[in-house]
Amino acid sequence: MTSAWIEAEAAPRRSGESMRVLGQAMSLALLTRPKGPAAPLGGAAYAVVAALYLLLGAVLDDLLIEAPRWRNEWAFLDRSFPLLIALGISALAAAILGRPRIWLRLATVGLLALFPAMLLWRFIAEALPDGAIWQRLPLVYCTALLVQMARWAGRGSGPSTRPWLAAGAAALIVLPTILALPYSPYWWTEDADEDAVVEPPAPDFSAEELWLAQPERLARAVARLTPQQPNRVDLYTIGVAGDADENVFRNEVRYLEALTRQRLAEPGRMLSLVNHPETRDELPLATFSNLRAALKAVGERMDREQDILLLFLTSHGSPNHEFYLGFDPLPLDPIRPEALRAALDEAGIRWRVLVISACYSGGFIDALASPETLVLTAARRDRPSFGCGSASDITWFGQALLVEGLNHSTDFFEAFRQARASIRQREREAGERPSYPQISRGSAIGAQLERWRKAIAPGPVVPFFVADAVDRRDKSTAQPAVNAAAPAAAQDRD
Repeated sequence: MTSAWIEAEAAPRRSGESMRVLGQAMSLALLTRPKGPAAPLGGAAYAVVAALYLLLGAVLDDLLIEAPRWRNEWAFLDRSFPLLIALGISALAAAILGRPRIWLRLATVGLLALFPAMLLWRFIAEALPDGAIWQRLPLVYCTALLVQMARWAGRGSGPSTRPWLAAGAAALIVLPTILALPYSPYWWTEDADEDAVVEPPAPDFSAEELWLAQPERLARAVARLTPQQPNRVDLYTIGVAGDADENVFRNEVRYLEALTRQRLAEPGRMLSLVNHPETRDELPLATFSNLRAALKAVGERMDREQDILLLFLTSHGSPNHEFYLGFDPLPLDPIRPEALRAALDEAGIRWRVLVISACYSGGFIDALASPETLVLTAARRDRPSFGCGSASDITWFGQALLVEGLNHSTDFFEAFRQARASIRQREREAGERPSYPQISRGSAIGAQLERWRKAIAPGPVVPFFVADAVDRRDKSTAQPAVNAAAPAAAQDRD
């Protein structure tokens, strides 16, 4: 009888305490000071809230991360670090306030208060452009929440400066942690079958001979460049098709050749660096060493004070912002933003239009931006772009910017504006997450591009074509490749 009576009396108290914790958390979530005292609280409440935090993260990832996907075995451990950090800053704040017994209350209420913001932010962030000031809102919100929590917990704890000291100390720990901790999803979106290794076929050429032929092949291509015209702004173009395993990138660069020659009225002022079996005996390969040499050669031939470089790069991109270059079995280095900026600076090229068509290509903008530079990218720094693959003839960005944009307007800004709208419409129709193509417009480049436009007479629209027939014809006139017995080396890429 006594045991049952005690249990019956304890149930309302537990229910009342739960409602108090929930009410205090909701007040903090609204950035208001909670009512009632910050009394001591047991560890069971924090354990329940921590479990809900992990469960909520899993549910959100399940809703937002599309298939195909596979489970991240380290996600649970990685996502548990914020829980330990919450305990640490709560203990520190409670000690500064002179009320060490309330640390679990602070951790429980503070963590629970973040639930509405975390839920709302995961959906809002999907629609924000890269680099928007709104992406700093979580830091501002966390700071305000810490201040309100310290004011609440420090009520009647002594000097009025204590709550501010506690909030400041907590902010100094939690804010850098938010910036430093990587987001670890519960599912990855790459191919889960990493153990299935497919042995590539042996190449039908000598990799060593191909590599040694590059300096002479690039020199021939440079020698064919049309001389610069005095007292006129000329546009020199370098096209880079990075991945030899897919036709789509080669198609874009070959189409760009026709576009610059016919539509943009700049015949003979383009160098093409292409990784593709059909062009390996005719065109220089897309390697970073070839690109650096090509930039230097163009820089020496152009009038650096007035001529403009259009650099068009198309391939795969990675989340850590590396532009993929591949021609198995050659072990090619990727292009990184800082290395590309250094190569451009070394070439002494002042006026630049840089187009990077790749996933996550917005990550190149910070390194490449300058007053004399226009940077156009196919995607935001944290988003993929679409249209590559063996079934495609041209990427969505290449179609929108080249075929639909520059093919009808020589204004790069207008062509990009139209391309961005076209891509967004296509993504909506296909049900894809927005790629958010990015633009960085230097303060001086617009006027120089206007001078170039006034100096040319645009040609007729160039219909898009697939490059197979053109490249087979060119290959038939080239020297035969040398067979090799060495197997091709597998190369991982994003």
